[in-house]
Amino acid sequence: MKRLTNKPNTNTATFWNDYYASIDKEEDRLIIYEQLEEILQNIEFKTVLEIGCGSGIGAAYLKECFPEIIYTGSDFSLMALDKAANYVDHVKLLDIRYEDPSDYYDVIIIAETLEHLENPYEIINRCMKYCSYLVLSLPLDEPEECDPEHIWCNITPDDFSQYDVIYTKLNTSYFQIILK
Repeated sequence: MKRLTNKPNTNTATFWNDYYASIDKEEDRLIIYEQLEEILQNIEFKTVLEIGCGSGIGAAYLKECFPEIIYTGSDFSLMALDKAANYVDHVKLLDIRYEDPSDYYDVIIIAETLEHLENPYEIINRCMKYCSYLVLSLPLDEPEECDPEHIWCNITPDDFSQYDVIYTKLNTSYFQIILK
């Protein structure tokens, strides 16, 4: 995993509020949650916290697949949470850069979010105290000319070898991993 030093971090609540005000749904993200459904079938869980839930499209999909779960969507964008409230059981305003989840969950999902954050390993370590399983989805080997909001590139499953990895799924442009 490589930090793009020439790139300022534009990931602010204002930036993401403007983004979510301008979109309806994030249909392009649905494929990520289809892959997450596949790997979530390997563990038992009832409660989920998704950090960076965005518009809630992933939550809607996973709640359809696992109707018995209690799903909390969190984000630091109020506009995202306003949209996600239509799909989740609970919304939680949470800026994971500075705050801990505060409650314990069977699963915490961080999907396509860590590549936006300055201290991804610090966030992983903090989140692991609040869950039985931490499920991550990240871009796979994304080049330095990546999305403008991404500040990390060249991410691979090997970047998580210091954790107890219980499942990894590789795709052509992203991967999912379960840490315990």
